[in-house]
Amino acid sequence: MSYPVNADKRFHVALSQTIMSIVFTAGLALAGCAVGNMEEEELYGHGETSENMAAGEGELYDENPYEPHSLGKADNPEYQIPEIPDLVNPEIIVSLDGLNILLMDRATGFSRVYPTGVGKLGSSGYSYTPVGHFATGPNTSDSWWYMASRYYPSYYDGLPFLRLTTLNSRGLATYGMHGPVTSSLIRGYVSSGCMRMAPEDIIELFWAVRNHPSTPVSIQREWIYDAIGQRVDVGTEVILWEPDEEVSYGASIGPMETDEPYPSEPPPPFVGSPCTIDAECSFSSNGAQGWCYLYGSDTETQRGFCTISCEGYCPDHPSHATTFCVESEGEGMCVSQSEATNQWCEDLPGTVTESASRFVGSSNAPQTEKFVCLPE
Repeated sequence: MSYPVNADKRFHVALSQTIMSIVFTAGLALAGCAVGNMEEEELYGHGETSENMAAGEGELYDENPYEPHSLGKADNPEYQIPEIPDLVNPEIIVSLDGLNILLMDRATGFSRVYPTGVGKLGSSGYSYTPVGHFATGPNTSDSWWYMASRYYPSYYDGLPFLRLTTLNSRGLATYGMHGPVTSSLIRGYVSSGCMRMAPEDIIELFWAVRNHPSTPVSIQREWIYDAIGQRVDVGTEVILWEPDEEVSYGASIGPMETDEPYPSEPPPPFVGSPCTIDAECSFSSNGAQGWCYLYGSDTETQRGFCTISCEGYCPDHPSHATTFCVESEGEGMCVSQSEATNQWCEDLPGTVTESASRFVGSSNAPQTEKFVCLPE
């Protein structure tokens, strides 16, 4: 997929990436959640999840600060930045029932309504997308919050990724607004928590708020109703509230409160964190030091994940997947188990889900097997 090029504003990236191929069996069930087939993955995409642990926790790939989130293919697509009026105080409201996003600036009278695909419906009947009053990032120069072109994972296709202060259950900002993931936008309950938008829409919305730190983003279950009580949808001529008027938010979130907290930084490196050198695995346990296990046939496809030596047992970290001790060249090393926390190994590029036996060594640990993430 490619977009028209604006010669004055291009986004060039030099790091090539490996296209991952993850193979699952139809009957495999982990963490109480059966793994979908490839047709479902094409429909729903990857990443993005919310409060339901079986469904994930936002874009789990983003829990690791060392991955090159904005880097990717050398032959990266490019897009043209649209002409957008200068906004004064932009605001965003998302309706989960209406499957739309309202971008408005009451100071200038600007408004846009975009269709969106939101989180799938859980057993409660509600979308996985969290509801509440949130914001975009506090620092517009920080690419963690404002990615003008995201290439990795590849399904983001070089389109913008606008991260929100919405937190997952571990206090991490893994939700955002981004492109359709699929070949065209599916307006429905299709994602795992993030808000998908058509390419031209996410480009426009991103650049409309790009220079406005902490733009308010309110996500509600109900339809949006404008200042005269008219239901807001794509194609609606929205009547905005005056700047000093109170916006009528849905009952699921109520009035906006000030001083919304910002999320913590991404968690520290641990077993399973992507790496390229040992220095990126700066953790230890019981006197053992973390190190980077590299795999791949050549320098272009080489990947790595953090590990630590083990016999029988491995340490765990609350912000990372459960670990397991496996054999490697006659010795034990800790690896991540395949589970929802790492999207069943999808967040570890170049690995696949495999059954492995425990490396017991000189320990008294019982022999057992687990599904873990191992190089393909």
